[in-house]
Amino acid sequence: MATVQDRVSSLETKVDKYSQAIGELRGLIVALDRRFEAVDHRLQLIDQRFQAIDQRFDAVDRRFNWVIGIQFSILISVIAALVGIIGTGLPR
Repeated sequence: MATVQDRVSSLETKVDKYSQAIGELRGLIVALDRRFEAVDHRLQLIDQRFQAIDQRFDAVDRRFNWVIGIQFSILISVIAALVGIIGTGLPR
């Protein structure tokens, strides 16, 4: 039968191993946290880039609306001119 001293030393060895394992686990968690922070930083950069692209698309949309408005106005003017020409050319 093992003596009390043998049992205590066995328990101390096990506690030391568990303490080392917990220390390694803490180190891994800290490393994982740093990686998540890096990923979060990259996602913020990507969001900023998407915001810049959205602003560019907004500018293009405004210009496109202007072009379509001008083309529609020209079309209405041409139709009005044709109606006027046809209306003056018909005998009454």
